[in-house]
Amino acid sequence: ECPDQISNGRRGAASRLHPIRFLQGCAVALRPGGTLSMAIPDYRACFDRYRMPTRLADWLASYHHGVRQPSPETCFDFKSNFDSPEPRDGDDPVAVRALEGMPANALRVAYDRYLADLRDPGPYRDTHCSVMFGESFELMVRDLIHLGLVDLEVVSVTKTQGIEFFVHLRKPMQTPPRTDDARFMAERRQLLRRVSAGLGKVEAGTTVARRAEMFAKDGLRMILGKDAANALRRWNRARRNRRRTGVSDKS
Repeated sequence: ECPDQISNGRRGAASRLHPIRFLQGCAVALRPGGTLSMAIPDYRACFDRYRMPTRLADWLASYHHGVRQPSPETCFDFKSNFDSPEPRDGDDPVAVRALEGMPANALRVAYDRYLADLRDPGPYRDTHCSVMFGESFELMVRDLIHLGLVDLEVVSVTKTQGIEFFVHLRKPMQTPPRTDDARFMAERRQLLRRVSAGLGKVEAGTTVARRAEMFAKDGLRMILGKDAANALRRWNRARRNRRRTGVSDKS
């Protein structure tokens, strides 16, 4: 649940302003074994593509300082680096041209707005607070789990499909044993290398329908296991065939 101190009741901003509290709330709401599945934009394929990825330190600052709205620095970062994403197969060329390129005075306008926000932040203004890709998100979540701030476990984080990557987190059936620090840091170092290698352009082009289909299949496989997911798909295929042929499911 969004913290009460968020101004003007914009509870939809909870996951953006306070991602740690959002994940904690999901862990409380889930039953043991329950799964949280999310489709998250890969900033490298969106209009945030020139920004630097969010760090765990940013999430911790929001969590411990109880921020009420995006900081002037976050708003400046968004406005000064906003650009249209690379066009992809199936994109409307008119819409792409309408967004193409940053205005010539974008940096000056963003800085003027930043100075004004320092003097008087004014009412809540929404913006993208976190920008990430699969490996950077996984790194932050695994760090939070190891620090004992989030009671979830990582089931899977997929590769980017189109402009999104898909995340499956699960409430543990029982309290997991504490991971040895040395082992955790060795695994973390490998993930840090993957994050470093991933700082760049992402290949895009998968259609929305295909992404949804892949998400559904990957999610079932990760949550139920390969054999159970395949059995469920076979049963569903047979059920559709019976309906097409007019055979009742009860027969």
